[in-house]
Amino acid sequence: MRRIYNKEEQYIYSEMRHCPSRGMLNELKHIEPYYDYCEHCNVIYDRVLRQYGIINKGDHSKVADAKCSSIKYLEGHEPTVDYTKPYESAIVFDIKKEDNKYLHRDFHLSGDLALKYCGDNYGENCVRSFLTTYTNHYYAPQIADIKARGLIALKEWIETVYRIEEAEELLHTALEGECLEVTVDKSPAIAFMHEVNQEPSKYYIEQTRTVYSAIADACDLGFALDYYKEDGGTCFRFWKRDYHK
Repeated sequence: MRRIYNKEEQYIYSEMRHCPSRGMLNELKHIEPYYDYCEHCNVIYDRVLRQYGIINKGDHSKVADAKCSSIKYLEGHEPTVDYTKPYESAIVFDIKKEDNKYLHRDFHLSGDLALKYCGDNYGENCVRSFLTTYTNHYYAPQIADIKARGLIALKEWIETVYRIEEAEELLHTALEGECLEVTVDKSPAIAFMHEVNQEPSKYYIEQTRTVYSAIADACDLGFALDYYKEDGGTCFRFWKRDYHK
């Protein structure tokens, strides 16, 4: 990203050369990104900045290439100069991929708010239906891998998720014969929610119960959720249908 701050003209111009979120979606081969995905930036930032008298205008004409730009200025003082060019008094920030690790935990917040909206307005069955459909589509590659390689593929995938979350120490997996047991000391997502004073909705448990149950059903596996605590500490098991522990 390149960002230009012109102190005299009082504006900030931002040019996203490659959005990591949209870029990740573009790289997926099995689903097509939602055409209006990038509009969430305008919706979120505009309503907050307007409270402080700041106008935010975004250009999303190149989002298909994971690129966008925006201009922010004080209300009533829209720049008349070419704000895409850094003038002598401007401060230019040039942020590269290696300068900013991509670990967007805020998605846990918005994800839970989406579940709350579905549950409060359409009921718990809607939450489970939504998550089941989402799991079967978004995690199709992982499901195919589990079908091909069995429980070891499922174990490796869950471990990868917690490694990305930088929470490997919270996860414990045990694959014995035809049974995989997974124990999580506490949820890193719920811990983050508490850090920013957001209480997880009563539907958040379905991120574990429904998602893993849907994966098990798709892969012809048995699944049981042994317990789930308020902090997200949980234990669940997968096994082959013909296996009895």
